[in-house]
Amino acid sequence: MSDYGTCLHEAAHCVAVLRVEEHAKLELVTVVPDSIRKSAGRMRVVREYTGDPDEDSVRLARAIVTALAGHLAEGEAPVKWPPDFRDAQTELRESLGELILEARIDRPTYHKLCGIAMDLSRDPAFRLDTELLALALQERKTLSGEEVQALLYPTKGTPCLNAARTATAPGS
Repeated sequence: MSDYGTCLHEAAHCVAVLRVEEHAKLELVTVVPDSIRKSAGRMRVVREYTGDPDEDSVRLARAIVTALAGHLAEGEAPVKWPPDFRDAQTELRESLGELILEARIDRPTYHKLCGIAMDLSRDPAFRLDTELLALALQERKTLSGEEVQALLYPTKGTPCLNAARTATAPGS
C-alpha cells in the first residue's frame, strides 16, 4: 500500500467511527509505521459497552463496519472483497476475528455488515471526509481525535448512521 493509501485506509476507519459508532471515542490516528505492531498506521478508539448483550452486539457490529471501511478506501479493491466469513474469523490485521467472535456474528449478519460498509464507502460525503482527512494525515502524520473532529465537523455535531443496528436486529 502506498503512503497515501495508508492515509486513506486510516482516514476511512476514523470517518466510519464518527459516522457509525456514536458510543466510541476516537483518540488518535497515525500513519507513522510501527515496527513492533508491524503496521503502517493505526487508529486508537475507546469503545463503551453497556453489559447488555443485545446492545453490546450492536456496538460490536458497528465496530466491524469500521474495521471493514479501511479496506474499501485504499483506492484499489482488495484482492478478496468482501473477506470470506471464515477468513474474517481469523483475520488479525483489523481485529475482525476478535470482533466477530465477541459479537457472536453469524455468516448472514456478517455479509449484511459488509454491505453496510460498501454502502458507506460509496457515500459522497463519506468519501470527501475520508479524502480530506487523508490529506491532513499525509501532511501531519498523527492527529488527535479532537483534531479530526475539528477538521471534519467544525460547526456541527458528529453524524451517526443507524445501518449497523438494522443488520443486527432480530429477524433482519
